Amino acid sequence: MNKLGWTIFGAAIVLGTSVLLFWQHYEIQPLLAPQQPAKLIYEAHNRRCDMGGGIPVILKPIDEQGKQLSVVALPSQEMPSRNLEKWLQSIFATRAERTIYVVDPRAVKEPHESSLVDLLMHYDFINQICVIDPQNPPKWYPPPVPVHTKKWY
Repeated sequence: MNKLGWTIFGAAIVLGTSVLLFWQHYEIQPLLAPQQPAKLIYEAHNRRCDMGGGIPVILKPIDEQGKQLSVVALPSQEMPSRNLEKWLQSIFATRAERTIYVVDPRAVKEPHESSLVDLLMHYDFINQICVIDPQNPPKWYPPPVPVHTKKWY
């Protein structure tokens, strides 16, 4: 190989290395998936769980078999967990205060032991979860049913 050949070979190596380093340094990184904010779980006696004056959405698990969870939305609307997201989304679509109340004795001491609380943690339209202890409920529980409607939302 002559002098011109070595010069071209050396220039190709330098150019290739420069392009590779440039590519690695300025490579566009994929966007990270947005992290959902952690849901806040409070005990219902906490002042953040004060009902205010609105009509609360209160859920109570009634049957838990494996992954199937049935819920009653007090006072008396029973539904399987697969319908819960759509129903709650329709309620919270027009609310500024997006607090949901859960009556579940398992959730009082350890909220993540409750399948219902774990399910609600994945809904991005809920801001906070308030757990009601059935043995020691807050003063406002159970709330009065509105006279003008049989629905609670």
